[in-house]
Amino acid sequence: MVEYNEQAVDEWDRKVAVMFIGNKGVGKSTLLSQLGGNFKSGFSFMEGITKDASEQEVNIGGQPTILIDVPGLYDTTEKGTRINSKKLTEALNLGYHYKLFFVLAGNSRGISDEDLVLMFRVNEAISDAMGSKVEFWLIVNRIHGEKELQEYERHLTPESFQKDLFQIATAFGTHPVDIRIRGIVLLRYDEKAVENRGFYHRLLPCVMAQIPVRLKVKQISASVGDISLIKKIVITLSSLGLLTTIVLLAVL
Repeated sequence: MVEYNEQAVDEWDRKVAVMFIGNKGVGKSTLLSQLGGNFKSGFSFMEGITKDASEQEVNIGGQPTILIDVPGLYDTTEKGTRINSKKLTEALNLGYHYKLFFVLAGNSRGISDEDLVLMFRVNEAISDAMGSKVEFWLIVNRIHGEKELQEYERHLTPESFQKDLFQIATAFGTHPVDIRIRGIVLLRYDEKAVENRGFYHRLLPCVMAQIPVRLKVKQISASVGDISLIKKIVITLSSLGLLTTIVLLAVL
């Protein structure tokens, strides 16, 4: 488990940390392991669940880098969600210079309600504490099949996705309502690539390109009820024709 240590923060003050943020089972631990870590979720690639935060030091592009593996945010219970929220908040306040990535699970239904609300809550906690916005990279993992990958490539761009996120966040009531997406990486599920760290060369360019930022984060506010509320908002906005990317993905 990652624990806050003031002396460690001073020692590692100039270190860069890479953190993949997502819900349980989206493949965060596996993708971090592609970058040279050795994180074990305790389950298969498809259904892994990380229970505690942990960190490992690797060399990325000639620079010592800390990889931080964190639990998924939303649990099936309020208690589990609160515990995960606390662990994620603590991991974001360790004093590193962070390169942040959202990891979403690709599927034929498009972007899940759980993934949408996770992005809003994390962005809200960071922006409210710092008074400024942070850019994220978006990784859509476990895309199944060439057809599904082509649809994501056709419809999912940083600009179109940000517009949909703005519409949903405005209705949801988060502050700030805009999430800045610097770039998107689409990963088609390939078990052989996972076993041989074949995604390393897909992940390395975006990790190198991402700008590290020193964070100060408020407690992430998350509730299981967020998910059902987001679902209603997406349905309403879709019926009004106010969404583009998320609607197109949802009807693959």
